[in-house]
Amino acid sequence: MLVRVRRKQGGARLSAQLPVNAMSRRAVDAEVERLRHSVVPIIRSKGGRPFLEGSAVAISYRGRKCLATAFHVLKHNDGRQLMYFAADGYVRPLGGTFEVSEKHDIAVALLDDADIAALSHIPFLTEDQIGSAAGGDGRFYASVTGYPHTASKLMDRQTLDTRMEVYSAAARETVGGFLSVHFDKKLGAWGANGHVYVRDPKGKSGGAIFGMPLLGLNSVQPSAQAKLVGIPTLWRGKEIIGASAAMLIPLLEAVTQDH
Repeated sequence: MLVRVRRKQGGARLSAQLPVNAMSRRAVDAEVERLRHSVVPIIRSKGGRPFLEGSAVAISYRGRKCLATAFHVLKHNDGRQLMYFAADGYVRPLGGTFEVSEKHDIAVALLDDADIAALSHIPFLTEDQIGSAAGGDGRFYASVTGYPHTASKLMDRQTLDTRMEVYSAAARETVGGFLSVHFDKKLGAWGANGHVYVRDPKGKSGGAIFGMPLLGLNSVQPSAQAKLVGIPTLWRGKEIIGASAAMLIPLLEAVTQDH
């Protein structure tokens, strides 16, 4: 089934001003630009109109293509149909059976051939791009990537303008397979129009947390490549919580080994 709701995608993207220095910030921006297009918006119908519900990340694991998201994006919809934008700009139902970790609030589904074809415009992350970026002290530099509710605009009854946002800041791995990313709207971020305030991260749930290893207090390691280090699941005051890649990988293993 193809639901005739169009998408207009905006180009908005932000990346954090602090704490890394200018050279490291450019390196972070370049790495995130390389990977961020694997993140897709998830929508549903609200009052007969498209509504941005959350985000998901496309992953190719052991040669099988999957979508990972936050479990609460699925759970809070009480059976209402979720959708994603296909290559033709229209939405398709998000289907399949999800492997779930309720404790870490993440879910992974294996895509069928029709979904893979519909997502042919999306670059899937590969398994070698998944892992930890933390040093011995658990610290790393994170870029939380997704589609905040407040960044989307309903252009007309059937056209949704979705805007991606990337918020980058200091982060750390915590006990139990979780990630903690510093979040402070007042610090602001840099965008195409200079300094702006970042949006509340609701809607980024299920997107991607990309990480790069830190060198000292305000630099990332030279020539380091960003990895998918986790999935954002919760915004709590001045903190974004996520499930680490170590918790995501068992779900990827489960859905790909069962088929």
